[in-house]
Amino acid sequence: MSKIELKELTFLAFALPALIAATEASSQVDHGTIAGHFVAQQKLEFMGYDVGKADAIIGPKTLEAIRKDAELKGYEASMEKFQEFYIGEVIRGSKPYDNEEVKKRITEAVGEKLLDPYSAVYDNWRILPSGAICVDVNAKNTYGAFTGSTPYYATVIFNTVMIPFHDENLNFWSCYLDPRGP
Repeated sequence: MSKIELKELTFLAFALPALIAATEASSQVDHGTIAGHFVAQQKLEFMGYDVGKADAIIGPKTLEAIRKDAELKGYEASMEKFQEFYIGEVIRGSKPYDNEEVKKRITEAVGEKLLDPYSAVYDNWRILPSGAICVDVNAKNTYGAFTGSTPYYATVIFNTVMIPFHDENLNFWSCYLDPRGP
């Protein structure tokens, strides 16, 4: 992983939650939409389009990148259709994941973010086209009730497991848009 990619992961992990909080406080846009826009911009940028700085704001550069990609791939040029198209591509390109050693390390890393890691249920392990790994985790809340499955996005770099987000919306969009994938 290059220094630029590490810098981007640092931005994702630490700066985006503050951006989301500030944006939510000043508008009616929900957190999931902001996360979806941010991850979409990351994917467009990875695909070689100029979106400016990925900031979750759908400005002229992002719209132009979506228009060019839509023309190339044959979907309607809108953020919603971009997301639908690539979610389908990621689902079709994902494969079941069965490396037990890595699954154990990811389980431990995700467990550090949970209130009760020992009761969590891990299901639907899959490797994305980019090589990132996603797993659906059903964990308990402060009342001791299971909350429903939440996807977690993990990368393994030089035998190091990285779970860049604790935010469920960023994990969801990363698992279904695969920002580093084709």
